[in-house]
Amino acid sequence: MGKTGRRTGAGCRGRRKKDVLERCVLCGRLTPVKRDSHIAGRRYYVEGAGQLCGRCYYDVYQTG
Repeated sequence: MGKTGRRTGAGCRGRRKKDVLERCVLCGRLTPVKRDSHIAGRRYYVEGAGQLCGRCYYDVYQTG
């Protein structure tokens, strides 16, 4: 472990790769959406709330 109490080495590199992707604002799952992608091109993005995963999007906006 490093000075911050966090693991260093390979575990950190893997964590950084995950940080490239957005997480669902409701459940916290990783989505396939890159953080630097424009919101106009995103699926399941809700303005004022943020990025949702497909499952949460359908749970919230399910019609019928």
